[in-house]
Amino acid sequence: MTEDRPDIPHVGLPSPKLADPESLDDLWRTIEDGLLEDALEFADQLATEFPDDGNVALARAAAFYEVGLARDTLAEAERAGELGTSDDLLQAWYIAAAQFYMWRFPAAREQLDEIVRSGQSDGDEFAEAWYLLAQVCEMQEDEIGARRGYDRAFALSPERFHRPTRLSDEGMDEAMAAARDQLPPQFQAALDELAVVVNDLPTHELASSEGRDDPLPPDLLGLYVGTDRLDQSVFDPVDQPGVIFLFRKNLERICAQPDILVEEIRTTLWHELAHYLGFEEEDMAGLDLD
Repeated sequence: MTEDRPDIPHVGLPSPKLADPESLDDLWRTIEDGLLEDALEFADQLATEFPDDGNVALARAAAFYEVGLARDTLAEAERAGELGTSDDLLQAWYIAAAQFYMWRFPAAREQLDEIVRSGQSDGDEFAEAWYLLAQVCEMQEDEIGARRGYDRAFALSPERFHRPTRLSDEGMDEAMAAARDQLPPQFQAALDELAVVVNDLPTHELASSEGRDDPLPPDLLGLYVGTDRLDQSVFDPVDQPGVIFLFRKNLERICAQPDILVEEIRTTLWHELAHYLGFEEEDMAGLDLD
């Protein structure tokens, strides 16, 4: 004989506590306005109050991305996916972007391929998916894929994206000479002390040089490698000058016209020369490098 058992009420898991839409809108607006310290503080506050809200995690990933914290961006975007978010495509884009800046190009490309194949990336807000895919393709030496990505981004959002300005070798030499002529005399003199090398793109080895814990980003425009003038001594080998590297495709990518490219080369040379002369990043604001 089976003993009758009393009905046991079903107890479900408690629903996660979610941030109100107004707070999330305020956080995104703070990020978009470039108030990044405020955004990080606001994101941390919401994450503490709503630890199981995937939309808060996604906005926090965006704040990390804007200040250049790729590892934190990836971790928070992945957590947003685990918790669930109302914008799966944006969450996937932040994962791809973080992987790009961590030099994980196959993983970034796989994620971006899924986004553009979804058929939902044809709006203006996802032109950057095609643009980032183009950059990944360039790093993988896929010129056809890169050209397709840049063309698609431009077609979707011509007011935000342009096709790279490509110069011939002769045109690049002329742009370099014009940029040098625009430097102040003391910077021209300092440039004569260094070697200047133009590479298509940075390598992971170069971006990780000089004992860096994390590599510099793949969209780097220029890099000074060597001892700055303030730290040099008479015992340094005279036949090993410091080197300024310029990364041609990254410079071409951000410039819509040749004259803008000349100005960007000048600014990049000036910035790297400032490193050689001993200026720290925080000291460069007064140098009028823009």
